[in-house]
Amino acid sequence: MSKHKSLRNQVNSLLYGQLNLKHSPKGMHSSFRANNPIGIYSYRTFKVVQEQCRLFVNWIKEKDANGEMPHIREISDACLYVNCYLTELEEKGYTEDMIDTAAFAHGKLYGCRKTDFVTLPPRL
Repeated sequence: MSKHKSLRNQVNSLLYGQLNLKHSPKGMHSSFRANNPIGIYSYRTFKVVQEQCRLFVNWIKEKDANGEMPHIREISDACLYVNCYLTELEEKGYTEDMIDTAAFAHGKLYGCRKTDFVTLPPRL
């Protein structure tokens, strides 16, 4: 068995640590929720974030296998490549909504706002 947890296991550990279904901020002002990057308060949001992060981990593994990026063992080191990932999604023709969702998921993963990665056009 490996000494290091896989990237996927690291992602799941971080996300499960943020999952808080008992204390939903529904009564909180919406600007608080929008500006608070830490905490996942619905199972649906959790699954979306988890799926987006899984796609990111698969992208990292693919780039590593092709020799396009160094081998990454810690998910915290992968933060440096989120902008590259989002830019590649844009170049592949993904919709603004898909890119926005991916940026939101990475914001949850790394405890920051989605705008910390790239400047995205506003969603309509």
